[in-house]
Amino acid sequence: MRLVLDGTAKLPLEKVTAVAAIFGCDAIALFRVVLAQFYSAEAIALMERMLGPQERRAGEEAWVSFVRRTAPADVQPPDRFARRLLRTLLNRTV
Repeated sequence: MRLVLDGTAKLPLEKVTAVAAIFGCDAIALFRVVLAQFYSAEAIALMERMLGPQERRAGEEAWVSFVRRTAPADVQPPDRFARRLLRTLLNRTV
């Protein structure tokens, strides 16, 4: 893994998810590192613009990471009960 992060070795894009699971790291963050091995910064920026914004605030990122670690891969959208429970936990009226 160190060789990939240092840029000495390249990780095939199709292996990112499996490697991220093995090392317990965020697959999206690893994918961005791996993209830089194959594409220029300009090409990556274009892909990000075309595919939509990926920036999250720290709290959002913590929630998303928690859900990804905890939930099954085929997590369902929140139903009415889940939305109400989450609103209560977050103390918001959205």
